[in-house]
Amino acid sequence: MLIALAAPVALQAAVPDSGVTLSAQQFAMEPGWKSRVDLNAQWESSSKVTESKTRAVREVWFQSFFESGTAGDRSFEFDVAVLRLQTGEHSHLWFGRTHPWLEDGSGKRRAMPSTTGAVGANWGQNQARALEPRVVGWIGAGWSGAIGHGVSATALMSPVFLPSFGPRLDFSEYSEANGSRFAKLPPAHLMNNGQAIPVRYKIDSGDLAKIVLQHQVYLSTTLDAEDFGVRLFGWSAPVPSARIEATGKLRVNSDLDELNALVTATPSFPRETTLGLQWELGTKRFFDFQFAYQTESGRLNFSGEIRPFRWFRAGALHLVETRPAPAAEASPVPAAPGYGDSLLWTEFNEKFAGDRLQSLLRIEQHVLSGRGGLWIQPELRYSADGRLGFFAAVSLIAGQDGSYFGQWRSLDSVGTGVSYQW
Repeated sequence: MLIALAAPVALQAAVPDSGVTLSAQQFAMEPGWKSRVDLNAQWESSSKVTESKTRAVREVWFQSFFESGTAGDRSFEFDVAVLRLQTGEHSHLWFGRTHPWLEDGSGKRRAMPSTTGAVGANWGQNQARALEPRVVGWIGAGWSGAIGHGVSATALMSPVFLPSFGPRLDFSEYSEANGSRFAKLPPAHLMNNGQAIPVRYKIDSGDLAKIVLQHQVYLSTTLDAEDFGVRLFGWSAPVPSARIEATGKLRVNSDLDELNALVTATPSFPRETTLGLQWELGTKRFFDFQFAYQTESGRLNFSGEIRPFRWFRAGALHLVETRPAPAAEASPVPAAPGYGDSLLWTEFNEKFAGDRLQSLLRIEQHVLSGRGGLWIQPELRYSADGRLGFFAAVSLIAGQDGSYFGQWRSLDSVGTGVSYQW
């Protein structure tokens, strides 16, 4: 069922449904209700690649949302736009945009990696929905096929690198930085001898072609047995989120007769090689363990997820720095707290009244000492006829200073709306 809320519940779905949602949302620190429109579309051809009936020869997934008001945001994204060509009884080529986890193995468990898993935490993500980042595919060409009984291999090469997109954020050399409600705004003032000096920002991205035209390579092998699955994988790509180097200087703005500090931020995307493993247990894969190790930085993410019942899921995601972090340099651009460090999450999803009424609850919590945070999302849905539905949702955010959720703790919200899927 389509999920699109004022505070979206971060439920993971293997394949998105097509539908539209109209909703109204009220945030704690904002006057009045704001409107929001979500549009998701999935299309696939009737012809299938013969190795797996779950894969269409041509397939497109489109996701978008639009929020009203000056603090609203918007996003338009083709998560999948792919053409597949059969190359053997159990192999195929593909061209376009897709994620290799949608292409490899038997095709029985087609799903993007979850951002609460070790792989998704390190893959390129679309973060326009700040509290609901999504993993997206690469643009390129790949091959996947069987190389033995229950064993398959996958290879993907992409000549194009697309950095992670976050909430709208606008910089100017002559005015304050601003953005959408979930944007991480940099400091607006710098204290100097007891005087608050306005800070202005300039982005020096350099030659954009040198950023975008970088290759990415992914390789994996998967063992698919009846009651367990193992995937070994590795990829080389620039890091999806920019590393920022900032320099500053004091200057006089003669037009405004103002002394301010101009900060020049230079983004870079250093290359990382990531190696990892996924291990699933049970015929329905009720347990999922992942780890992903970045060889250049020495960062190790590992995660576990259990699905013992249809109505309950829970998991944990943690980061270990295996090497001492470099000494932090003083910078007016603060480092963003990490989402994947010491995260625990739980999700309940149950249906009543002949499956017409659905209750959902998701809880995410960081348990870092001094940087703890909490996000609670209860929701109630009612399905009128299988296509038309109504919902009401609440988002409660709490967190200490310097925590991931703490930066948005003033954005508690309620939302209600109607959805129609086809």
